Amino acid sequence: KEILQTVRANFTIKDDAEITIEINPGTVDENKLKDYMESGINRLSIGLQSTNNDLLKSIGRIHTYSEFEEVIQSARKIGFNNINADLMIGLPNQTLQDVKESLKKYSKSSWQSLDMMIEYKMFADQKKADVIRAQR
Repeated sequence: KEILQTVRANFTIKDDAEITIEINPGTVDENKLKDYMESGINRLSIGLQSTNNDLLKSIGRIHTYSEFEEVIQSARKIGFNNINADLMIGLPNQTLQDVKESLKKYSKSSWQSLDMMIEYKMFADQKKADVIRAQR
């Protein structure tokens, strides 16, 4: 709240400005979502990363896919209509089938956009990541 108050005190923000916060489904609850809405945030970017719980655990994520779905339900109930999910492609031990399953689950949703981060190795000791955004 304080950050947005400071921004508003020092800059002119258009009424229709998109104000986004990136959230981790393992650290947000309904009260935080309400605070975000009350402070003027109108778009959520949720770090799903994968719908495969084993993959989520292997990359150190603290949420499960079902907890992600609970956050989506709470956000919709509170009034958020502009929500996107982030998916990562190229995770260690991730298979093509894992990616297909995540995309299949996404396609059955009503989210506005999907950000896919594709990680790949350019050289043995370097990684590069590209972000692709798909919108409905």
